[in-house]
Amino acid sequence: MARFRKTYQSKHFQLLDTYVKVKGEKLQILFRGGSLKPKVNGKYTTEDQDIIAVLDADLSKPGCAYTCIQSEKLPEPAGKTGAPAKPAPEPEPEPEPQDDEPKEESGQEEPVQEDPEVNVPEGFTAVPGITTVQEAREYLLDNYPDIQGNKIPNGQAVKAAAANKQIFFTDLK
Repeated sequence: MARFRKTYQSKHFQLLDTYVKVKGEKLQILFRGGSLKPKVNGKYTTEDQDIIAVLDADLSKPGCAYTCIQSEKLPEPAGKTGAPAKPAPEPEPEPEPQDDEPKEESGQEEPVQEDPEVNVPEGFTAVPGITTVQEAREYLLDNYPDIQGNKIPNGQAVKAAAANKQIFFTDLK
């Protein structure tokens, strides 16, 4: 049996929700992707042959709110052609590099050594162990109740709030 992929388009609406009954089960069909300018109505694409049969049957009914705009025949799956499917050949493993060859660094095997001496501005309190802006934000919210979460929505605001409190996150990038 030939398999198809069909695309249906709403006749009048950018968004359309409709229901169809397939094998005794009620399914919701959502036409989406429409826009006002340029005027594009919503579309629905499916490869399910049972849904396609029901939608095609509804096309002939008066007052149908959608139409079929594209029908594409799909190739038969490899298992249904009668010929056994060949398993994919296994890729050969890459040889391990010798000790005298330089190893490629992936960035995850060994952390890059940071400068052990970080210049903390005078009068600031150094806070080590905070590596992300989110961690810095949480630290400020937990330790300074006068700082409101909505006042520090991004990295720049977090750094400014930390500077106002004379906090320096030594590990923050």
